[in-house]
This record gives sequence, C-alpha cells and structure tokens, in this order.
Amino acid sequence: MGFFDDFSDVEIWEVVRFARWEELAADTRLMKDGEPGDHFCFVLDGEVRIAKQDRTLGILGRGEVIGEMAVIDRRNPHRVADVLAETRAWVVIIPGTSLRHASEACRMHFYQGFLLVLAERLARTNTLLVQG
Repeated sequence: MGFFDDFSDVEIWEVVRFARWEELAADTRLMKDGEPGDHFCFVLDGEVRIAKQDRTLGILGRGEVIGEMAVIDRRNPHRVADVLAETRAWVVIIPGTSLRHASEACRMHFYQGFLLVLAERLARTNTLLVQG
C-alpha cells in the first residue's frame, strides 16, 4: 500500500504487531456517524461505502484509509460518516491507543500519511464543488 512507502521495515513490523485483521461481510457497518471512535482502518480488499445521512460520499477500495479523522481530532473523537462494507472486504484495524504508543518515527509517518490523504480528499471535494 502506498500509504506505507516511507515507513522503514522496522516500522512496518511495529504496525503489524499492533494491527488487527478482520474480514467483513457485505453490508456490515464498520463505523457509525456520530459515534465515538478510536481506531482507523485500511482496506486490504473489497470496497467500503462512505455515507452521510444516507447519501453516498464515496466508495473506497484497496489501500484506502478510513476513520482517521476521529483518531486525529482527539478533542472530538466521533465518526463523521457511516462506513459500510459494500462488498465482502478485508480491513486492517489500528487502535488509536496503539498509534499513540508507537515509536516517534512510526507516529510521524502515520501523521504525514494522514495529511496527504486529507489534502487529496480536500482537493477532490473542491473540484466536485466547483463542478457543482
């Protein structure tokens, strides 16, 4: 996954130790809008649907990160959208507490990756708003 391109082998093994792997059946709710959350996920296989008030915001697939905003904003750690498995999917779940206890280099690479993801999503949203 491109998200981990800048991680060293040692940091990758660190992540593998605290990550949890899970298979989801289609239509399984992974995250619920408004609920507290202190974990984020990477989609390994399959697709997940991001929705707000029953409106689809997007479909994310392999290599995408989901749920990072509730982990980043520790002042208000609530989900900002629903996430449902659109198809059968495999995800890697990373607890926020594990991230906060990870090595400084590992945390830095996660936060840099989150910034890139958020910048890409903001640019995509801006383009969609302009196209209207």
